Amino acid sequence: MDAYAGQYGLTGTQMSIIDFLGESQNRTQRDIEMEFDIRPSTTTKILQCMEASGLVAVKWDPRDGHQRIIALTAKARGLQTAVRAISMTSK
Repeated sequence: MDAYAGQYGLTGTQMSIIDFLGESQNRTQRDIEMEFDIRPSTTTKILQCMEASGLVAVKWDPRDGHQRIIALTAKARGLQTAVRAISMTSK
């Protein structure tokens, strides 16, 4: 998966997160941590990298000041076709 993702300048984990976020709106960092069973500090680093690459937008949840809502950017949405293609073949 990493080799395929590399064609798009992504890692396999980033592709998986794009796929996960594309399935519904208003996902939080905690949702990502639970889905992929990764530590909060690791998730923060991944999301910071994705934000710097213009793949996600991060904002604080107005209902819970401890949670961050993660949304795909237009750039990431443009990659969803490629992400879906590898997701379907790996299932």
